[in-house]
This record gives sequence, C-alpha cells and structure tokens, in this order.
Amino acid sequence: MDVLYQASTGLVERALEKGCTDVLVISAMFVMPDRLELARRAGLRVWLLCTEPPYAMAEELRLAGLVDGVWTHERAALEAFRGVNDRVGYLPHAWRDGVHNAPGDASDGPSCDVLFCGSLFPERIQWFEAIDWRGIDLARYGTPEMLPARSPLRAGGRGGLTPNAELVRLARRAKVAINFFRAPEDGRPAESINPRLYEMAAAGVCSVSDPRAEVVEKFGDAVPTFTSPAEAGALIRALLADPDRRAACAARAAAAVAGDSWTARARQMVSDLRTWRATPHNQQRSA
Repeated sequence: MDVLYQASTGLVERALEKGCTDVLVISAMFVMPDRLELARRAGLRVWLLCTEPPYAMAEELRLAGLVDGVWTHERAALEAFRGVNDRVGYLPHAWRDGVHNAPGDASDGPSCDVLFCGSLFPERIQWFEAIDWRGIDLARYGTPEMLPARSPLRAGGRGGLTPNAELVRLARRAKVAINFFRAPEDGRPAESINPRLYEMAAAGVCSVSDPRAEVVEKFGDAVPTFTSPAEAGALIRALLADPDRRAACAARAAAAVAGDSWTARARQMVSDLRTWRATPHNQQRSA
C-alpha cells in the first residue's frame, strides 16, 4: 500500500499546478483508485490506457469504471471494458519512431542465430526448454528471476534488462528473432500482437512466433508461426538455412507495420479524445 500511495501522490496537485484539463494514466496497476476519483472531483477529465489485458483484467476493469474513457491494447477485451465504460477504444501496440526504425550499422557487436528478449514467464520457459536447440546459437536477454536454477536456458543468457536502442542493434545482428505470447492465467482470450513483433518488424528483422489471430491478419506469412516445440525447431532451422527467405520475410513485415508508430497511435488518441469529449458520457458504472 505504501508503494501504491507513493506512486499516486502528486497526480492531482501537479495537474492543477500545470493548468491541465485532462489526465492520462498509462497502466494503472500502481495508481490508487481514490486518486482517480479525486481528480474527477477536482474537475479533471481522466483517461486510462490499459496496457495489461488480458493478464490483469480484474483490476483494470475496476479502474475503467472510474474514468472518462479507456483504451486497451487487447481487442478481445473490448467488450469487457464496454461493460463498465461507454467510451472504449482499441489502441494496438506500436514501435517507436527514431528508435526501432533508426538506421545503423549492423556489422559490429555480438551475433547469434536466434534472439529472444523478454521476461521468462513459466509458459515461455516451457516452450524454450521443449525446443531442440542443438546446433543453434540462442541468445537470451531479459530478467531471469523465474528461471529455475538448473534450467538449461541459463546457458543462453547474454544479458538482463535491455534498452530499446541496444535491442535493435542486437536484433539486426541476429538471423531470427523469436516471440512467445504470454498465456492469460484466467483463460481469457487474446488476439492482439504484442510490442515485440511490431518492434522487430520496424527494425527489419525476421521474426517467428506462436500464433494469434492478429499476427496472421497483419503479417500473413511474413512472420512464420509455430504451434509446437517440434514445429518451432523445424521452422527455425529452415529459416537459418535460407537467408533469402529471411530477408523477404523481414522486408514484408517492415512494410506491414510502416504506419504503426507510437506517433500514429498518439494521433488516434487525440482523435478519440475529441470525439469522446464532444459526446455525452454515462458517468461511473460499477465494474
């Protein structure tokens, strides 16, 4: 509770000091609900960008009923949010202009066959340990807190938290980037693309991934997918042996996300705000 209090303190005071009319809260896992209500009582409009669905739905749904409008990164969660707020928008993930698409020399630095950067949640550990990595140089970056002490994956650890600019440099030295989606603990459906696939595509990197509906819709076969560890291993080996296919996949994926920068997403949010502020709003509803 002390952490939540400290994370929320000053939110309303700073907004009033700066003469703001609106407050945008990005991921409210560490904001106390009474701060949002206090902002509303102070005459501020409060908007919430929910970054965690479908993994932290219960808390975000509760908060969504306290604000003026909501965006979610997961399209399968839209109906749940619309049940507690009549202003809900879908805001897909994106890549950062000038970082993920920045030109650079990929000839220097560590190289590998397959790159992974991300948190090692239990379901991802199961995938990694079940794939046959013999003869494949796997480079793993990310925090290892959930990795068992005797896991064979520890041998592939190359680094911890990795800034985006450094990740782009590493990815461009890799032949393939691998992506695993998180598995929702409560069984809620998930359809949307995560940040990593957008970022790797913008960086011009060939990626493979387990499937989601939006991956196929967005990329087609430019991001090859797998449904089992054996299929993943076979797919990776086929791509490692075919540089022309890797280059073609990377080019088509980059073209598919050309308009999906965070700058474009910000424009969408401004447009949504103008629409929402011009229309009546049913005030707070119970989640």
